Amino acid sequence: MRGEEFEEQVLRIARAMWPQDWAGGSAMIDGRERDGVFITDDAVALIEATTERSQEKAVKDGKKLAALALKYGRQYPMHSVKAYFVTYAEPTAHQRDAIRDLKTPAVVAVSFAQFRDRLVNASAYVEARDDHPFGSARGLSIDASFKDVGEYVGLGILERGPAGSSWSIRGISDAISDGGRFVILADFGAGKSMTMRELFKALAADFRRGLSVKFPIHLNLGEHHGQTDPSEALIRHATRIGFEHPSQLVRAWKSGYAVLLLDGFDEMSAPTWTGDVALLREARRNAVELVRRIFEFTPGGSGIVIAGREYYFDSAEERRVALGYSGTATQLTLNDFTDEQVKEFIKRQDIPEWLPRRPFLLGYLAARGLLPGDDVDAGAAEGWDVLLDGIADREAKASSSIPGSTVRRILERLGSHARGSADGLGPLESTQIIQVFNDVVGRAADVQDYVLLQRLPGLQVSDELLGSRKFVDASLAEAAAAGDLFEFALSPHSPPHGFDPGRLSRTLGSLGAEIVAHRLERANAPVGVWQASAEHAVDRGWNVLGFDLVRSIEAGGHSLSSTQIPIEGVAVEELEIGFGSGSLHGVRLADSVIRRLSVNAPIGGEELPTFVRCLFAGVSGVSGRQDLPAERFIDCEFEDFSEATDSTQSILQLNIPLQVRVGLTIIKKLYVQRGTGRRDEALRRGLDYEGQQLVDPALAILQEQGLTKLRKRGKQRIWLPIAGKRQRAVAMLTAPMASDDPVIAALRAL
Repeated sequence: MRGEEFEEQVLRIARAMWPQDWAGGSAMIDGRERDGVFITDDAVALIEATTERSQEKAVKDGKKLAALALKYGRQYPMHSVKAYFVTYAEPTAHQRDAIRDLKTPAVVAVSFAQFRDRLVNASAYVEARDDHPFGSARGLSIDASFKDVGEYVGLGILERGPAGSSWSIRGISDAISDGGRFVILADFGAGKSMTMRELFKALAADFRRGLSVKFPIHLNLGEHHGQTDPSEALIRHATRIGFEHPSQLVRAWKSGYAVLLLDGFDEMSAPTWTGDVALLREARRNAVELVRRIFEFTPGGSGIVIAGREYYFDSAEERRVALGYSGTATQLTLNDFTDEQVKEFIKRQDIPEWLPRRPFLLGYLAARGLLPGDDVDAGAAEGWDVLLDGIADREAKASSSIPGSTVRRILERLGSHARGSADGLGPLESTQIIQVFNDVVGRAADVQDYVLLQRLPGLQVSDELLGSRKFVDASLAEAAAAGDLFEFALSPHSPPHGFDPGRLSRTLGSLGAEIVAHRLERANAPVGVWQASAEHAVDRGWNVLGFDLVRSIEAGGHSLSSTQIPIEGVAVEELEIGFGSGSLHGVRLADSVIRRLSVNAPIGGEELPTFVRCLFAGVSGVSGRQDLPAERFIDCEFEDFSEATDSTQSILQLNIPLQVRVGLTIIKKLYVQRGTGRRDEALRRGLDYEGQQLVDPALAILQEQGLTKLRKRGKQRIWLPIAGKRQRAVAMLTAPMASDDPVIAALRAL
């Protein structure tokens, strides 16, 4: 650092320590230049600053300071007079001796760090801050403390905009030290708090090593509800973490010797909110007034990073204006983990395909022994059930009066509302979200509840003008929507309050059906109860709900009784025959639309519902109508048939050894639909006696080759696909005769 720059840094600190002398600074006294002179009501401070390391410099400046201290002592006899010989690095032994030889207690030799510590003991702050949580950053174990966060695994950090530049923790921390302003946006569980903690560590390390004169201050904004004054927030923060000199943080911030890391703008609540949905934008703006004032009053050249959920605000412009950052601030987003980063994060292999790539969600599963490599592995249905509990418990911390189970019911009811849309994702109007809270909780939302509703996980902005939201992920939306269906199945004569089965227009897919089946099995609900609930729904004219329930019966590996359940006028996105071990034989489906019927086993009439006057947009696995039993397809219309080589039936007709065909049918059933497992008996359906004898040896090969994993649940055996193996599986299915994959070779050798 050049001498002039160093003098400016020292004077900046001095002005913060003695702000009463607004004109204080360098001066010409007795014809000699003085680096700093500050006179207050009760003190005189004299400063000489240097980057030089010579003893001669200490002798020269020391004599100047001693003479000046004597002069001001006579001029201001009631003031304390102190003179500082400030060096950039630690004063050398010779320099200290030179100052000591003056035999003037008023003159002291101090390093820049020591002088700065008079303004703020930054080292003590950093140490105290390490003993306080960093937002939601936690380790993987169930009882992990905020200190047990584990090793940081870097996410991809990309800049918003056409260029999409990649950033690193090192690059961001360097830019912050130089006065850069950043906004980090990411969804629930994407690792914002971990990233902010890592930035704090990097900045603190630079400060400790003397690479930067600025130190980081990290605020959990969720701890500052209702605060609007930055100074008060810094004092509360210091008191909360046990820092002994709260006012020092304020002085350091105002003098530009601190960079601010602000985590969780989406966790702040407004001091007051009337509950009027029309005033939500105003409420959001009021909630983050503290952040806006921090941006307004932080000195230029001081870095700021703020992080929060992208979809807390309705638009990018609302976010910019409400938070108060300028258009020059760099906006960053956190990518999901790649498969390799996931493996590094959880130190496991063979991750199930359905597993989300969110750090928190991964950690939640790992803590409960549900990740691959542990004694118990979760399939998609059980995994999503566990994840919804974890998500809800985490979000419940935003409201002191709402337990996690209630948060989950709110998400589930929103999932039911989203089923009324074309894609099952939404939109969900603000009025709907507020009403769902009232229905589920049984009272109106208060200020803290508002924070929860504004930052519900898994939702994004649907319409900026209307302020509506929608689910960001189809699997999450379907998993949530299964909740009301499960509650209805247990108690069909008293549906959940606020749940209107008559408004459902979109049937659940296979994932939702499997989740319902899993939860009913876990609740020890007899199959007869499921069927009675389905029959009751149909009797009331709730055909979509009735179809969902009978589909969950099949997903659970059960078959309906011989009594047919008549269902009319539903639209089914995809219906699969031959995947599970149950049967829809007892269903009569009339005047309905099935966008895709997938046939994956040689079929007779025992697996199929009776279709009457139904329209099939597409049928795969058979070459034409003649391959379908006429007694099960009455007055039906078909738009397209596809006898693709990826159907089980066509695989069994290939001119290759039987054991290879059996192995390929297993691969097909495991990987044809992303994220689901298959019951053991489902892998044997469609095979004759000889083929069924080859299933176990084929599965052993697939296990050895890392293409499947066995999960046991009670007496059931469920085979799971493995993440990252889909491309390999598809390659074998696409060209089985030409494939040189070791799996094919091993199957041929059976």
